[in-house]
Amino acid sequence: MPAQGRRVETVRVFDGDTLELAGGERLRLVGINAPEPARDSTSRFGASPAQPYAGAAQARLQELTAGGLVLLDDAEREDKYGRLLAHPFTPQGVNITSTMLREGFGFAVAISPNLRFTHCYFTAESEARAIRRGVWGSIFFAPKATADFDLVQPSGFILAEGEIESVHSSRRALWVDFAGALTLMIRHHDMPHFHNTSSWPGKWVVARGWVVDRGEDTKPWRKRWLMRISHPSMLAFE
Repeated sequence: MPAQGRRVETVRVFDGDTLELAGGERLRLVGINAPEPARDSTSRFGASPAQPYAGAAQARLQELTAGGLVLLDDAEREDKYGRLLAHPFTPQGVNITSTMLREGFGFAVAISPNLRFTHCYFTAESEARAIRRGVWGSIFFAPKATADFDLVQPSGFILAEGEIESVHSSRRALWVDFAGALTLMIRHHDMPHFHNTSSWPGKWVVARGWVVDRGEDTKPWRKRWLMRISHPSMLAFE
């Protein structure tokens, strides 16, 4: 438990990784992406059915915050939706994010600069993955082959697997081109986290993150689907 943590009151659980605090502020848990609940056409993300384990993840987060009081550690900044980013603990010192990951209610994520507890979170996730608990036992979340991206039309957070064809550098970023229609982008200010990128071509990798449809692009190393990566924990080399 953090020695000093901002005490806040929770009043609502939106889903498996987002809370509403007293006063109306929304808190996005750092280090986890939980399954998405059903959304209607009024959502900024568009209409979509609930993903497997979305309801269970929401219910578990509700249990972990049932007392209404949590301690926030390392609230580093807001995300692009204006939500507070932080690591919540129960008053007894239980890391809520680690608990959710260990029980299979989401995927560990590492997004610079919010990297505190990254090792802890991926270690917790590995326990669920080893016994195929929760999301790790659902075929819905199985890695999608990058070679099939134009057929499956990926969207949102996914696990993607494929062979790296090439690595290119520009003034803006490092571009990692997979077989198929996926390119990873690693901004230069995040490159100190990565090593030996020149050895990546020919390796089989499972990448995790949010994919964006860029449309048709004539530049050969920038394919239709883009995934931004800022930490090597989001890549698993096989």
